[in-house]
Amino acid sequence: LNEGDEGIGIEKLDNGNYMALRYTYEDGLRDVIAEFDPGLNTTWLWNTSDHRDELGENYTHGNLAMADLGDDAVYYSARGDNFVAKIDRASGDVLWLLGADRDFALEADEGEPWFQHQHAPEITEAGTMLLFDNGSEDRGYSRVMEYALDEEAMTAEVVWEYPGDLTEEFWFQTKWGDADRQPNGNTLITAGSPDEAGDPVRIFVVTPVGTKAWELWLTPEDPAESYGFFMAERIPSLLQEI
Repeated sequence: LNEGDEGIGIEKLDNGNYMALRYTYEDGLRDVIAEFDPGLNTTWLWNTSDHRDELGENYTHGNLAMADLGDDAVYYSARGDNFVAKIDRASGDVLWLLGADRDFALEADEGEPWFQHQHAPEITEAGTMLLFDNGSEDRGYSRVMEYALDEEAMTAEVVWEYPGDLTEEFWFQTKWGDADRQPNGNTLITAGSPDEAGDPVRIFVVTPVGTKAWELWLTPEDPAESYGFFMAERIPSLLQEI
């Protein structure tokens, strides 16, 4: 990082390199995605200020950069402007933007089908995009959304939503959040940003039909304090039979 820069996240790639997202104040506030090798040599660099025509002027407050080496692509989540971008690693071009009034037409457009101020998009084994949809103050609730994307027809379809019509559960968190699809088909959800001191926060797992399979609540002993979860990962047991 340059002096004054702030890091958002880092990921180790299958090719042995690392990918990091940061925002920098150099030449104005902007987001930068960098891939570098174990020797800290930069092998790929992409910054939002070079893509104003595609992204628009509000190109900051990204919260995730995720590489898909098999597709030679990088996904960038821009929380502030409510879109997920797919970037071509070879050229650096923005291939498309996913979100309301962006590049994909949404099939069965009813209710509130698009995400707002999203966190942690991931591509599932089924090829769908799963993300934590924080929502806005106007909408007033958070949820998890899963979209099937047809990149030839440029259409999107909501294929799973929690709570959706699976339960009457309600929660709203303006920041943070994560949703990870598990190998057994369940979804690990991190709903961990307290709105006020003393608020409880949690991590929980739901099945595809919305049944709660596991849940952990964290409540501060001191109501003047706040605890929170930004993201969570399930770590398989490290114990093996010898």
